[in-house]
Amino acid sequence: MRLVSFLPRLRFSPPVRVVLSGGCLRAARKRRAAVAVLVSFLAIGGGMPAGAAPPIDRPAAAIEQPVEAEALRRALAEAETAEVAAPLRRRLEILRLHSNSAAADLLTARAGAARAAGDVGTALDLLDAAIAVAPHWAAGRRLRGLVHVERGAFGPAAVDLDAAVRLDPSDATALFVSAALRERAGEPAAALDLARRAQAADPQLPGVSETVERLTLEVEGRPL
Repeated sequence: MRLVSFLPRLRFSPPVRVVLSGGCLRAARKRRAAVAVLVSFLAIGGGMPAGAAPPIDRPAAAIEQPVEAEALRRALAEAETAEVAAPLRRRLEILRLHSNSAAADLLTARAGAARAAGDVGTALDLLDAAIAVAPHWAAGRRLRGLVHVERGAFGPAAVDLDAAVRLDPSDATALFVSAALRERAGEPAAALDLARRAQAADPQLPGVSETVERLTLEVEGRPL
């Protein structure tokens, strides 16, 4: 299955001038840091299938998937290097992209094709339909949230990503992007909690350790 990355078209504001007060300067930097996390992270993760529906496994394989997914989650949480984590993360993402609904999988595949063609509006419509068919599919809510991020609709994105986290508390992608959205909204304590949960689920996730360190310093200060 080919995965297509979501690279949001986010525009950064011009460099901050020295005429800003210290407080405004710090706020502007924090806002840019949160958006930078979204850009860099979405460029490497959160893909959706494009061009064709995911293969539908045999019933026996479908029964085995939750067992495999749990083993992958444990292995990913314990991975000590990026090289070990990367194939575990890819395989777990493939399993998550199975909605257990052939209709939802087909709609999501078409959404991926629309997204790859640059038609974000159609991709969103198709994901709406997929989620209507499979309302408890965590990865579907996360995918739609990432499309909202790409469109700059951060409110709807936060709603979808919050739902994805509730449905799959171990989805480090949803947790980390939710953390970036919380930080962007001026909620560093909530962002820190989400980032720490993402780090626990996938300690090798690119950018997560740096984000936890930065937010810990902001929220809790330096240890005495």
